[in-house]
Amino acid sequence: MPHKYKFIVFLSVLLLPGMLIAENITTSHGIALYGDLMYETEIKHFNYVNPNAPKGGTIVRDISAFDNINPYITLGTSPTFTDLGIVQIAETLMALSSDEPNSAYGLIAETITYPEDYKWVEFKIRNMARWNDGRPITVEDVIYSYELMRDKSSPTFRNLVQGIDKVEKTGNNTVKFNYIKAGDRGDIYRLATQFPVFPKHYWIKKKFAQPTTEIMVQSTPYVFMKVDVGNTILLKRDEDYWGKDLPVNIGRHNIDIVRLDVYRDTSITYEGFMGGNLDVFIEYTPSRWKKGYNTEAVEKGFIKLREDKIRGSVWFLGIGMNGRRPQFRDQQTREALTHAFDWEWTQKNIFYGMYERNASYFANTELAHQGVPKGKELVLLEPYRDQLDPRVFTQEFPPPNTHGTQQGLRKNLRTASELLKEAGWESVDGKLVRDGNTFAIDFMLQNPSDEPIFAPFVENLRLLGIEAKLDIVDSTTYWPRAFSYDWDMISNGLYPHSLSPGTEIRQFWGSEAADAQMSSNSQGIKNTIVDDLIEKVIAAETREDKLAACRALDRVLLWNYYSINLYFGNKEMLAYWDRFGVPETQPKWAPFSPQDTWWVDPEKDAAVARFRGSM
Repeated sequence: MPHKYKFIVFLSVLLLPGMLIAENITTSHGIALYGDLMYETEIKHFNYVNPNAPKGGTIVRDISAFDNINPYITLGTSPTFTDLGIVQIAETLMALSSDEPNSAYGLIAETITYPEDYKWVEFKIRNMARWNDGRPITVEDVIYSYELMRDKSSPTFRNLVQGIDKVEKTGNNTVKFNYIKAGDRGDIYRLATQFPVFPKHYWIKKKFAQPTTEIMVQSTPYVFMKVDVGNTILLKRDEDYWGKDLPVNIGRHNIDIVRLDVYRDTSITYEGFMGGNLDVFIEYTPSRWKKGYNTEAVEKGFIKLREDKIRGSVWFLGIGMNGRRPQFRDQQTREALTHAFDWEWTQKNIFYGMYERNASYFANTELAHQGVPKGKELVLLEPYRDQLDPRVFTQEFPPPNTHGTQQGLRKNLRTASELLKEAGWESVDGKLVRDGNTFAIDFMLQNPSDEPIFAPFVENLRLLGIEAKLDIVDSTTYWPRAFSYDWDMISNGLYPHSLSPGTEIRQFWGSEAADAQMSSNSQGIKNTIVDDLIEKVIAAETREDKLAACRALDRVLLWNYYSINLYFGNKEMLAYWDRFGVPETQPKWAPFSPQDTWWVDPEKDAAVARFRGSM
């Protein structure tokens, strides 16, 4: 059990016996989403770091094209940093622990205080916290950051503070967030771990909502050294970083210079890595993972390959259908299209059996629906029985299965054709037409390496009479189109959710988010039942209630066929040049990767340099 200071606050009014109010308050050095904290208050450092790791050296990674380095706003295209935990423009109040599924410890905030109904949360700001221009981080900075998130951030981050009524200074170094109504621990956990703190004295002179590439005032372990739009970002370790000796930072942030080079295509990124121009490459193409690393560098051990399973919540990968388009407006049409994708053939011939099919939006966790609904889950679904597909109540959701045979595929295509006919589509000269409009699908892809995955699907759509085509574009075109919903279908992923979902899921599937630019609800889902169940998830008072609401929501989303489920990303395939020292103990809840605990090993570095020079 972590050491917590718990006390009962009694508010009483003199001479008015009977007006006694008691409230259970917790003050702690950290917060766990559920369960107990692993690390006591006397934490020295995380178990998965080397506290004596040397500092120095350089690492080169890849990023996507960008014209903006502020990821908290709607405008502009920020670089995708993949797993680069070392890259950030702002710190949060508390730091995540990768040894636990959902726990965090004090960073900018020394302590966190909250009541048992989670109606408010108070953070104590560390006296030592500083911006890299030497000025202190203040309560006023936190309040100003709240105003930025509320008024000028993208929908995802605006949603983070949506339920807050007011933020107030309660002391020289304490700030209190008051919620409109009592919530759950998830709300304050997300605030502690995702809410960015910005320097008011810098941003008050700037236009926060406008894209920027200006080197800014930060409080982070790494600060921007150079920003060359479309080419490179250079970051340097701040030797005067205020928090370098905090327990949550000991043994981390060991590499002096981080160079991030822009690559617009994963095939080119792969070639850059194999050629020694990049130090690390996360592989997403199973066929290349199986066949593309039979090289001298791998044989001699200069390139290391590692495959790890990820625990807990994971990426949801699927083919997204843009619900804003008329051809995808009804459930029958969307269901028909799922029968045209041959997962079993793709798994065997393209993915080499490396992935697991996605049959839940909460895959890899206990939140996923199981069997038929019963108990509290059934109670939640029952009021909507007449509006839901009857199968919601009678079976688990089964993605269409071809069993890997041509006969199975033909059977699925016949089912698809029947569903399309029921949905009002008629065949006219071999083309499907409804309400005078020809059924056409523009399937937008970013990576040419994905073509073998989706080309057979497009051919199957054409067999059904749909005018389908693959539109492969580069990242400078892809992301603006994706964020403005200028597509019919895309291969997309949904960020890993919390193990105790809360208000953030309004952004994933809520009707209001469907109309917001750059929303996580990319498919434009607008469903009042989904909205109701989202609120049930958010309002759940017990773990049992949370599980029931998530599983009910999962079923309704799945049986509406808003996407064609592919797989969940619970496996990381990592290749890296063996230049680094790696801690002996790896975190339980994070993949093996050079986020911020590795260091440059001088002997290994020299050996790799000699080999690269001989290539």
